[in-house]
Amino acid sequence: MDTRIILESFELVGAKIFLVFAIAPLWITCNTLCLSTLLKHQVPFPNLLYNQVTGDAYNVITPFAGLGGEPYKVTHLTNWISIDTASEGILRDRLIHSLSGLMYTGIMTLVVVTFMPLEQKLFYAFTGIGLLLTIFSALLSFLILSNVPNKFLGGMLKKLKLLENFHSNPLKRSTFLQALFLKLLGRGLNLLEFITIFFLLGIQPAFLEIVTISAMLALSGTLLFIVPQGIGVNEAGISGAFKLVGRSADLGLSVGLIRRARVLFWAFLGVGLHLLVTLFRRLRRENKELKMNKEE
Repeated sequence: MDTRIILESFELVGAKIFLVFAIAPLWITCNTLCLSTLLKHQVPFPNLLYNQVTGDAYNVITPFAGLGGEPYKVTHLTNWISIDTASEGILRDRLIHSLSGLMYTGIMTLVVVTFMPLEQKLFYAFTGIGLLLTIFSALLSFLILSNVPNKFLGGMLKKLKLLENFHSNPLKRSTFLQALFLKLLGRGLNLLEFITIFFLLGIQPAFLEIVTISAMLALSGTLLFIVPQGIGVNEAGISGAFKLVGRSADLGLSVGLIRRARVLFWAFLGVGLHLLVTLFRRLRRENKELKMNKEE
């Protein structure tokens, strides 16, 4: 890699990188609306948004396959709903998130195959992967709508001695489709991030280039999901996509690192927000106790 191109890209973007950071609330809002739909809007939206920002931050900084923040999310939601409802909602949200990833990757891959001139080997590889992801998406959809996840969740909560009687609520197909649409919309809005980065770098790409890069990023993340937060994998996927569309792989790595900066920014922001709120609540509780002692 030519480090000069990477450094020049960083200098060109400069402080305007915060424009990239500012796009994330679009899909964060979509993900929050998805969870709100699954929970039947029982939790106030601002509190649910806080749950998503802080919980996803812990998903980033904990290397447990991106799931380290899920127990925290459940615990926080129990301030408004029961633990079984909270656990069920978070589990369904995670499954639908995975399903939307498979569907989005499959759709983007098939779009690339249809409109992008590819070598014969790449054409067959992309077509096969797109069809396999479509099949996996159908199977996962059937699984989500079945009682299997609820039975698994109920058994796990009982083993952890967190709940004796698990009350499951069937997932309506209309609710499932609405939640899935919101997740897919959030993933689609990720394209705006690439467009903004290109704009800051002074590049005017064709829309098909953006779709191809997004497809490669989604594909690398799907195939190598075991790597925590796709560290290195996402950057390699974007660099490979840049070569595929006839651009510099060094420039692709620059774009990948800018995206990684956005991930880290929101992770630190989420953790910092959680710590500030926790500190504020502790101080407020101590002040109340102090006032009560003075009154006595």
